[in-house]
This record gives sequence, C-alpha cells and structure tokens, in this order.
Amino acid sequence: MTLYHNPMAIEGHVVNSNWGSSYNLLDDLTVNMSNSMLTLDPNCTVFLMCDVQKSLLNTVIDSDNVHLRISHILQLGKALGIPLLVTEQYSKGLGKTSDSLDISHALCVVDKTSFSMYHGLIAEKLAEFRDRFIVLFGLEAHICILQTALHLLSENYKVVIVADACSSRSAVDMRIALQRLNSTGIILSTTESLLFELIKTKDSPYFNLVKSIVRTHLPDHPALINY
Repeated sequence: MTLYHNPMAIEGHVVNSNWGSSYNLLDDLTVNMSNSMLTLDPNCTVFLMCDVQKSLLNTVIDSDNVHLRISHILQLGKALGIPLLVTEQYSKGLGKTSDSLDISHALCVVDKTSFSMYHGLIAEKLAEFRDRFIVLFGLEAHICILQTALHLLSENYKVVIVADACSSRSAVDMRIALQRLNSTGIILSTTESLLFELIKTKDSPYFNLVKSIVRTHLPDHPALINY
C-alpha cells in the first residue's frame, strides 16, 4: 500500500518537468547487496543536514518539494531524538539556514568554506557516534553532498543518502552524483522510505506523526483515511 506520493518518481521514472528530461532511476542505480539488509533505527542514526540555505534553495531543481521533504525529516528526527548536525556554506555570503526549517534541536550549526562537511566540530561530534548510520541530506548533491559522503566513507562511516531530499541546479549533475555515490556502496534511500523505516510499525507511538506528514501530500487518499 503506497501511502506517500513521490512527485519525482512513477515506477522508477523521474517525471518532474523541472528535471529537464525523464530518465529511469532504476536503470541508473544498482543495489549493493552487502548493504541492502541493513536497516535504520533511531538509536543508531545521526542526521547530517548540509547547507540548506535560502539562497541555495532558490537555485536548485524541485526546491519546494526538497524543502518540504527536509522539513519532514527534521520533524520526525526531533520527535525521535535523533542527533542532528548542520552546516552552512559561507554564511557570510550565502546567508543562514532557511528560517522555515526547525533546527532548534541541532547539536551544532557550523559555518564552513570547505565543500565536505567532515571537518572541525562536525568531525569531532561524529566521533561520538562512530557506530551509527550517518543519514545525509541537503545541497548540493554533486558538490557538498558528494564530497561529504565520500569523505565519510573514507573514514569508515556507514552513510545513507536521502536522494529525494537532495538537489542540484542541474539534472545531469544530480544524476551523475547519485550514480557515483551508489557505485561506491553508499546506501540510497528516500524520504518516505526513511520515515517508515525509522518507526518500523503501525504500533509505533510516532505512526500518527508520520501519517500526518504523509497526508500533506495526499490529503484525500482513501487508504490513509481508513488506516
């Protein structure tokens, strides 16, 4: 039963006209079977939000939906008590994190000029969560997300990219970045998948929160009304 509509994908095809052309994401990506059996749990997860600044959001593909998905991830993460680390790329010139996103629970908000997040205080904080999955989302997929993920992988962290909560200014940059990340064995997920994976069951005390998040996309979905 599909509860959450992803406007970017129908049967594996990206169809949002903002991407410039439709392509089959499933053809682009191959499953790394050694990682495919791993599942996320709130107690073994850290969220990394990369450079979701208004000036950057205004330039990327599908920005409104990306912003909405990120807000949903943050909302559930805060409720579940998942540690959140945030960076801002050269905030003096590019501004602060979008003020419509609730990052009040972040352990730190770090200004950076390097493209990888894995430096300084972020690296220090992550050392406290060495055995956890690092769930990464934000901007831009082909620059800071890519370099952060590869940097974390080189330091033997377990990295999960929330693909539909990332974006770039160019469809081809986004596509190639995801292909490259997938080829390294980094796990790719989506917002919907992440939300339900973290709560595991309809009996979770957080199910109604996830249901309410989902219903912002499908308010008249009969399955949701009756579930």
